[in-house]
Amino acid sequence: MRAAHFLVGLLFAVAAFLQLDDPDPIRWLTLYALAAAACWLTLERPSRWLLAAAVGLAALVWALLLAPRVLPTFDWANLLRAKDPQFPAVEETRELSGLLLVAVWMVVRVRTLRRPR
Repeated sequence: MRAAHFLVGLLFAVAAFLQLDDPDPIRWLTLYALAAAACWLTLERPSRWLLAAAVGLAALVWALLLAPRVLPTFDWANLLRAKDPQFPAVEETRELSGLLLVAVWMVVRVRTLRRPR
């Protein structure tokens, strides 16, 4: 499981780097960078599960705030479409998906850290 957390942390770090091209990079870069840090920092210090819990909770709350705008027009195909003015829901669909991925993985991270050894 350690390898999985390392690899997902690497994917979150790549996602953070890709946010440099985003119209609002700071909040997204911060979220993905903190998610990567939560995956990596707890590999050696499992007692530091609070960061993963905080990042997961923040991503979940953010997703819940975004969901009412996205879900009425949600379409999985929007994840695959290029950014196009004809499809304004594309970016928000991707944002919601990213938030849910972070939230779910942080739950997995906390559960594997809090499990008795």
